[in-house]
Amino acid sequence: MLRSSVLLGVASFITLAAAGGSSQCTTGQIVCCNSVKSADAVPNLSSVTGLLAAQAALLGNVGVSCSTITVIGEGKSCIASQTPLCCTDNSYDGILSLGCSPINALLA
Repeated sequence: MLRSSVLLGVASFITLAAAGGSSQCTTGQIVCCNSVKSADAVPNLSSVTGLLAAQAALLGNVGVSCSTITVIGEGKSCIASQTPLCCTDNSYDGILSLGCSPINALLA
C-alpha cells in the first residue's frame, strides 16, 4: 500500500513538473524514456536513424524506449523508473529520441 502511494506521488510530481515546466523544453518535446545514453553507447544507432555515428554524437543524448507526455489528464505521464527528457527528434516511433536533455523536475 505504501509503495503504491509513493509511486503515485512520484509519478504525479513528475507529471506536474513536466507539464508545468514546459519552459524548460522550448526546443523539443517532453518524453519519458526507460533509459538515456550517449549516442556512442546505443547499438545500431546509425542503422535505425540513418545518421553516421559522428552526426548522432553532435545531437547529444539519446532516449531509449520513450513515450510522449501530453497535457495532464489527456495522456501518459512518466512512471518512477523513467526519465523525463526534452528531445528535439522523436521521429523513431518511441524506439529512440535524439537530442535529449534532462528536465529538472525540481525547477518546475
